[in-house]
Amino acid sequence: SESPLVSIVIPIYNTEAFLEATAESAINQTYANKEIILVDDGSPDNSPALCDALQEKYECVRVIHKENGGLSSARNAGVEIANGKYILFLDSDDTLEIHAVEDMVKIAEENNTDAVIPNVYTKVYDNGKPNEIAYHFTEEMFREDPHEYAIEILIGKARGQRSTAVLYTLETIKANKIEFPLGIVSEDFFFNADFMCVAKKLSIYTKPSLFNLKRAGTISSTFKKDFIETIWLMDEKANETIRKIGKIDKNSQEKIDAFLCRNLVVFLFSTMSPNNKLSKAEKRKLAYNVLNNSKSRKVWQKKHETPFFESKKTTLAIKIVYMLLRMRLIGLALKVMTFR
Repeated sequence: SESPLVSIVIPIYNTEAFLEATAESAINQTYANKEIILVDDGSPDNSPALCDALQEKYECVRVIHKENGGLSSARNAGVEIANGKYILFLDSDDTLEIHAVEDMVKIAEENNTDAVIPNVYTKVYDNGKPNEIAYHFTEEMFREDPHEYAIEILIGKARGQRSTAVLYTLETIKANKIEFPLGIVSEDFFFNADFMCVAKKLSIYTKPSLFNLKRAGTISSTFKKDFIETIWLMDEKANETIRKIGKIDKNSQEKIDAFLCRNLVVFLFSTMSPNNKLSKAEKRKLAYNVLNNSKSRKVWQKKHETPFFESKKTTLAIKIVYMLLRMRLIGLALKVMTFR
């Protein structure tokens, strides 16, 4: 039987320097039956012309030019025209390992699974620092039941939220009208939460699947003051997901609280960071506002397990901060957060 078609969707905006390497990492996959969908999201640089050139050169490449609508809208546009049995999202400055698609399709077909999720990737730095292997979550944490995965990993550990380099069954996405939400950062979390509610079975891929470029000043590396609004939305989404799954119990409530705590503390670390350009007074004011919110105060009254971070230093700092916040020693907690 013929191997199933895989759609690889690459949203593109202002990344002409990386675009060809990214597209070619998809084109050169050892897996043959694929379509590469380049979604030019109204890019003002030379990307649109590069996309067209790639389409001329390679039979498997299709291009959409649309007006700028952001990452979510570009991915959604790709989903709309995709024809594959499987779909994989790739960011336009990352590259795929050459065997990734072939390996993941094999796992998906053998296990009749709705998504194959890689738990490990390679971080590539643009400042010459050597590559390093990084983990979204450990193999032991993985759950093949999507409901358990949502409760234990997506929410409980606040990990495995990435949608890039995951092999999804397109039918599950289309039949359930799952979309990336517009105008929200952390769109992957919302998409995956919806997906886990309806999926039947997951598989794990334990080899590095992706080279993830760490650039200074990218969306994920810059401080955003209004990210706190996203955190409240993520908290609502976590609650809604548990309700949909129908597992409202003490364990899942603890996972929801732990999820909120982790997100708040990560936000506070970036608020207090020396790299953040706000003045000392502004940082403290923002931090106190966040911590004195009625929702935050409620979750800090309980003890939570320390979240999963790869760095032992980060884990230790977070452990100390958790303890100080539980004791309401906010000033001291904020001091710890300024250390790097």
